[in-house]
Amino acid sequence: MSTDCPQCQSLMQWQKKTDKNQPVYQCDYCQLSFIKLAICPTCDSELTYLNACGSSSLFCPQCNELKSKSTAMTKLAQR
Repeated sequence: MSTDCPQCQSLMQWQKKTDKNQPVYQCDYCQLSFIKLAICPTCDSELTYLNACGSSSLFCPQCNELKSKSTAMTKLAQR
């Protein structure tokens, strides 16, 4: 899945994951880094990435329930 820079619309490169397991993207053109955040479709809170037994899930602390990756919204936040 390609991710475009919100600043210059250039294609960004995936770099790594943060300690919270959030994907980090780097724009080679404008040299900005962005974290891809998962957002709850029900309450608009930031979802927490959970990893266990080789699988990863998304948890909403506000709704207190697991959320599907296919229904989660995403947004980019500058690092």
